[in-house]
Amino acid sequence: MASKGDTPIKIANQALQPHGLYLRRVYQNFIDKPGGVEYNLLQLWKCRMVLALDLTRADGVAHHCIGWNGKALLDSDYIVIIEEVDRINRIYARMVFEKLFPKETFKDWRIVQALVIAGLNNKKNRTFRKRKRSARR
Repeated sequence: MASKGDTPIKIANQALQPHGLYLRRVYQNFIDKPGGVEYNLLQLWKCRMVLALDLTRADGVAHHCIGWNGKALLDSDYIVIIEEVDRINRIYARMVFEKLFPKETFKDWRIVQALVIAGLNNKKNRTFRKRKRSARR
């Protein structure tokens, strides 16, 4: 971890690599679904994820990460256990996150990235094929 500031994903991946793991971005899987990002994340019952958030306070915006394992939101000293009622709708889903980031402390919060902790052996090798250009007349 960086001594100051955020740990870039590249650095986190270097630390995870000896364990056969890496962080894969999956935020795009949750943004366009009905109910919003929070609700759709809470529909996962078993996962290993890191959620990156922007926390807005009076003195500016702070970047922060928490863990999500399908059962609880994990934030250094705090754990919020997810109950079935928390998964019912978007209102209850947001209330879960507001337990971690209360209005008294934070003006607003927003999930900006979701990363799954994945095995390197499942990492897709992306090969880009060169496109053949056809002669245009």
